[in-house]
Amino acid sequence: MLRCGHEAEGSEAAAVVGLSPAYVVGRPLVRDGARLVPAGPCRLRLAGGRITARVPLDAGTAPRDGLVLGDEHALLLPAFADPHIHLFACAADRAGLHLGDALPSTLPELLGRLRAAAAGLPPGTWLRVSGYDEAWLAEGRHPTRVELDEALPEHPVRLRHATRHATLLNSAGWARVERALGPPAAERAPRDAAGRPLGPVFGLEPEITRVVGPVDRAALARGLRAVGSALARAGVVHVDDPTASNDAARVARLAEAVEARELPLQVRAFIADPDDVEPARRAAAGRVVIAGVKLLARSSDEVRAPDFADRLRRARLRGLPVAVHAVEADVVVEVLDALAAAPVRAGADEVPDRLEHASLCPPEVVRRIADAGVAVVTQPAFVAWRGDKYRREVEEPLQDWLYPLRDLRAAGVIVAAGSDAPVVPFEPLVGIDGALRRTTRDGRVLGACQALDEPDALEIFTSAPARLRGERVPFGLVTGGAADLLLVDSASWDGRWRTLRVRHALSAGRVVA
Repeated sequence: MLRCGHEAEGSEAAAVVGLSPAYVVGRPLVRDGARLVPAGPCRLRLAGGRITARVPLDAGTAPRDGLVLGDEHALLLPAFADPHIHLFACAADRAGLHLGDALPSTLPELLGRLRAAAAGLPPGTWLRVSGYDEAWLAEGRHPTRVELDEALPEHPVRLRHATRHATLLNSAGWARVERALGPPAAERAPRDAAGRPLGPVFGLEPEITRVVGPVDRAALARGLRAVGSALARAGVVHVDDPTASNDAARVARLAEAVEARELPLQVRAFIADPDDVEPARRAAAGRVVIAGVKLLARSSDEVRAPDFADRLRRARLRGLPVAVHAVEADVVVEVLDALAAAPVRAGADEVPDRLEHASLCPPEVVRRIADAGVAVVTQPAFVAWRGDKYRREVEEPLQDWLYPLRDLRAAGVIVAAGSDAPVVPFEPLVGIDGALRRTTRDGRVLGACQALDEPDALEIFTSAPARLRGERVPFGLVTGGAADLLLVDSASWDGRWRTLRVRHALSAGRVVA
């Protein structure tokens, strides 16, 4: 019998990855009013990917066979899910310079990082940079095209904004983009009085990606492996990828990554076109679940367009739930109208349709969402990570309606929390902290009335995403539930979620970190 847990470090801890313990021992965190507190130590028996028994640790004799993971000092939590993450984008970011891993705080620091990253590249090679946001810079502005030219005289650079809705280019990058696409329209590419481009380009991300070229397959595999490992270490074992460009080929690559353990996770994907679902299921080969159809509603006009209604209709006829990107309140209302006007979904699937983001929801919109029976997958990490920008750019009377977690839950809406990585880090503890404290990076509170208590904040990262997968097991580690759980270092538990240290993560009873 091998015991491994609070005392396990280094190679001993790594040795259990890939194993399936018969028992896990520890103190589950349980609801006590608005807080989570450790219960008495217990022993969970695991079999067939489920929790088959839970008994107090002092009940009966210790098991004589099988791997026992943990001890009476370890803490136990349900494993996290991330029901909104873009896996290929996260992997591709790691093929270049990813600023999100260590945010620059000034323009000189940013330009120095770019210069250092380009130093090892052959002249003329694109420098790919992701995770940039001017909000992190003391100067509060973008670098100019001239500043980028001075830092990178021999390399075209693509400096991609963290929101993935804009790119900054130096002159060499501009020349290549204009050669391939022609001069971008003025509203997409601001220019100075002399007509020279300032640097930013908006709304041409797919086109610029084609000019820069695809990430090398080997580099993408390394990126997926790094992302999968980091997610597992963070305690995430379930992910949904709702990328709007997903198709059978991308699902096949995800399935390969799952089989190769590059992604040691349980993966679901939404597909762009309902007609591609059956080819995607064949490509998934049982390793990736096809969760439904992803629709984009970036504006009211896009919702009213014939293509939106057509794809929604075809998804309904195939019995497929939809996940609809909708951010602003007016667009959310248009989407709800479109869902109501669409044919009834074929079959008896209880999995709800989803609104992705629903970032700004006044009370009347919250009521409409609840009446429609639609779930919301939103991003409380944005409050913690980008809240200072919201405080500057969103009118104060509207700030209490940003990511209104409490209002949505009180109305009876299923609310699950995803990261939207790589827009923000895929660390769930940042999102839990955002849901609990609503505190920005500068220490300001944004929409305090929408803060959740600890059990509810944990629920939107655990049991709420499970409901989107069609599971109905109550919150917590209960008999009959999936053996998706975390062993947590008890010394790291002091009520501050960002300090919590995951020692081991189990997915369907198998240790993945």
